[in-house]
Amino acid sequence: MAYEEALYGYDESDAEDSDGLSDYMSGVASIHVKSLDFSKLQRSVKGLQEEWKLLQQSGRPINYHTIYDLAKAHNVTSGKWLIHFNIGYKADLAWHVIAVATVNSQLGPRAKISMRSREHVPNSPKVKECGYMIRVYSHADFTDKQQVYDLENKIRAVGI
Repeated sequence: MAYEEALYGYDESDAEDSDGLSDYMSGVASIHVKSLDFSKLQRSVKGLQEEWKLLQQSGRPINYHTIYDLAKAHNVTSGKWLIHFNIGYKADLAWHVIAVATVNSQLGPRAKISMRSREHVPNSPKVKECGYMIRVYSHADFTDKQQVYDLENKIRAVGI
C-alpha cells in the first residue's frame, strides 16, 4: 500500500482504542512520521540526560545559560512547532499535508499528531476542548532565530 493511501485510510480523528479514548489519552503512542534524512541527526540525548542529572545533584544554579551550554555541548538544539486543531476534517487534512511534506523532507526530520485535552494542558486559556496537537520537529538550532522562522515559513507554505 502506498504511503498516501495509508494516510487517507486512517484519519487521526477516527482513531479510538477499545475504551473509546484516543491513543494519546490512553497512553498509547501517537501517530508519527519521519523524513528520509531522519537518521542524519547527530545528537547526544543520552549524554545530555546524564549531565543534566549531575547538574541537578551538584547544587549549581540552573538557568537559561546552563541549559543553553548543555544543549550546545551535546548538539541537542532542535525544537518543535506546535499546531492545535479541533477534532474533525481540518485536523485530518492538516495532518495529511504535514505528514507527506515531512516524509518528502520538505519540513523537519519528523512530525507527530496526538490527542490533547484540557487536562493535558491545564493552564492554557486557548485549550477549551479536546482536539489534536500536531508537532513539527526541527533540525533548526533554537539559538538561530532565522532557522526557526524558516521552518515556520515552510509549514505555512504547505498550507497550514
